[in-house]
Amino acid sequence: MSEAFAAAHGSEVADIIMEHLPPEGLGDLATKTDVATQGQLLRSDFETQGLLLRRDLETRGQLLRRDFETQGLLLRRDLETQMSALRSDLESQISTLRTELRADLATGFAQQLKWLVGTMVALFTVVSGLVSVLVVVAK
Repeated sequence: MSEAFAAAHGSEVADIIMEHLPPEGLGDLATKTDVATQGQLLRSDFETQGLLLRRDLETRGQLLRRDFETQGLLLRRDLETQMSALRSDLESQISTLRTELRADLATGFAQQLKWLVGTMVALFTVVSGLVSVLVVVAK
């Protein structure tokens, strides 16, 4: 600084420098060794926190896998139960349909048999009548 500037502004510059010094003095400033030590401690802390986080994630992953397996088993059991109920219901409906079909076939068969017997009796009567007429005509 020039002497004139220092004379005019010396106390202001000194005040600014003093504001930037630590209140206890230069002994409170960190050394390179202090910074390196703090860096090592910080890295160590990050590594520890990383390991703890990794373990926590692994644990949560295992719990999630177990939960998925449990839910899968429950879903499978529920599906098997519902399929069994559906199978039983279908078997019951098929049995009912068979019974109804047999009854309908038996009724239809009986009606067809009555019609066939009636038709055969009518044909027998007509043939008998024709034979009688032929016998009478032939005499």
